[in-house]
Amino acid sequence: MIETIAAALSAHGLTLRGGFDFAGGEETPSGLSGGTARSVLLVGQAGANSCAEKKVNHGPSPLLSGRQPV
Repeated sequence: MIETIAAALSAHGLTLRGGFDFAGGEETPSGLSGGTARSVLLVGQAGANSCAEKKVNHGPSPLLSGRQPV
């Protein structure tokens, strides 16, 4: 699954920088589905092109709970 996520990110000029799984019994945040998160992935820019150069407003982001990105 990690390889699939990394490939999808790469198509948008992003890269998987790392991540971790929560330990059993550790307090975890809620995920987008409302269930508890089991892991966190860290995503960053890849290469010389910045995301700001490609920034296009596609409306509210589901990752930002409907808020507009900054």
